[in-house]
Amino acid sequence: MNKKQLLWLDGLYNFGLEVLEGELKKRKEDKMEERRIEEHKKKIDGMNQTDMARLWRFAPSYHPYFRADLPLAKYFNDRFKKLGGFTSSISKEIGW
Repeated sequence: MNKKQLLWLDGLYNFGLEVLEGELKKRKEDKMEERRIEEHKKKIDGMNQTDMARLWRFAPSYHPYFRADLPLAKYFNDRFKKLGGFTSSISKEIGW
């Protein structure tokens, strides 16, 4: 490898580190406070099976109820299963 190629690889490596550090910082900032988590759990408890199915189908994947790094994803999933989850009749009702 010549010097130019080594400098290019070094730049690429440093750029990758900057991106990774930025992503880690962003994820830390995205963490929810316990108070907000409890507020969302109350909202989830107030949802019926159809509301939950509609949210499951149409909400973006980054919605806080579906983010694996937050405790809300498991809470939502457990409650939805307890209510019966998706059924064919609910699927027909909410459509696409």
